[in-house]
Parts: sequence; structure tokens; C-alpha cells
Amino acid sequence: MYEIAGGLNTSIQVQRKSLDNLDGEFDWLKDEIKDEIYASKIAWRENDPGAWDVIYLLSLLACFNIFDYPNDGATHPVWAYGRKVGVLQQFERKPDTLKKLQPIARDIFRLHDVVGAEAKTLYNTATNGKYGKYTFVQKKASPYVFTGETADHQMLGGALFPILGAFRWAVVTDAEAGPARWENGFDAVLDLMRKVLPELITSTGQASQENGRNIHALGRSPNHWSNLHDKVGLRYLQQKQEAATL
Repeated sequence: MYEIAGGLNTSIQVQRKSLDNLDGEFDWLKDEIKDEIYASKIAWRENDPGAWDVIYLLSLLACFNIFDYPNDGATHPVWAYGRKVGVLQQFERKPDTLKKLQPIARDIFRLHDVVGAEAKTLYNTATNGKYGKYTFVQKKASPYVFTGETADHQMLGGALFPILGAFRWAVVTDAEAGPARWENGFDAVLDLMRKVLPELITSTGQASQENGRNIHALGRSPNHWSNLHDKVGLRYLQQKQEAATL
């Protein structure tokens, strides 16, 4: 699901990741997921076996970085997709920023899998369409690392990351220093996701065509990230208004 293009400075990135691990920079994340089924499936350093690289986990957290990318701002963490060197450099420059997301980290990883696993059913049911027609959908049955669920279709990272980033709307902090939390709990995030995901997939399909069906161009399109963020924001704020009138 994590398609890496370019590969510049890959050897440097690998060495730096191993040094960061040796220095204990990832210990907070290791501690957070130590009791999860996927704890032993993360590669923390060079040559570690694992389904996912630690930098992939950092990339997922970056999608929810409301500290550098507030919901009322004009920019989005587009660099989180497909730029391993950039993700590691960003973490090394400002490690405390992603650490503020520790309280919701396991939920973020779970959301990653739930979106992928439920997308087909949610989209086909809501639109009477065919989810598998999209070029950003891979017809491959394989288990999801964070939940252990299986599905016969996988959403590629260039489509998945902008969708995840749109749910930054649900993240808040009670103080500038953090930590982050879900404003209305994680169940509310899942409920919102299930309501809005078909619309996000439709928009992703349109953006894919506009980007020549190039998965990397899709994942790196600021306009696409912004469009999905706006759509989730509209539904999120509508739900807040409705809840306030009850």
C-alpha cells in the first residue's frame, strides 16, 4: 500500500532510522503499541523483519498533525505520502509534534485498516457502483496488519493517505502543548467515516482521472488533499451543529 517513488538518499535514510532507533527515539511508539497484535510486525531499524516500516507509522501519524497543519489553515501534510526521507527528517526536526499524537496513535493505525477493509462495501452500497473499477484499488486478498482483518481489495496509499488526512477534523487538543485527542471519541470518527467515505472515494476517482491515473501524482496533489479535507469538514461541522441543537 505504501508505494515509494524516487528512492533518493535511501541508504542515508536507512542508516538514520537505525541510529534513531539506537538512540531510543522510537521508544514512545514502541511502548504505545507493545500490547497490539502487530507489535512484532514493525521494522524499527535496518534489516528488521516486519510488515511495516516505523516510518510508515510516522507517516500515518503525520496525516493527523493538527499542530503544524491546523484545520483552519490552508496547507496539508501532503509530504506524508511517499516521501520516507522527508518524513524521517520532519520527525527528527520536531519529534515532540508527532509524540503529541501518541494518545490516538493506535486508533489512527486502526482507522487505516478499517477504511481499506470497509471501502468496497460502503462505496458499492451507497452508489450502486463498482469499487474495483478504480485504478487506485488493488484486487488482492491479504490481511491488514493493524486489525488482522482480510479483504479482497486493497486501497493504494496514494488514495488512502489524503482520505486519512481529511479526518484531522476530528482531532483536538486542550492546550497548545498537547496532547491530542478525538473531540468526540473514536467511535464518532468511525461513524463519520462510514457516512462520508463513499463521497470521498467518488472524489478520489475524479481526481485520479485529472492526474492521469498516476497514483503518486494523486497522493501528492495539494488540491486533492484540500478537497477531501473540505468535504469531511463540512460533514463534521454539520454533525456538531445538529448535536448542539438536540
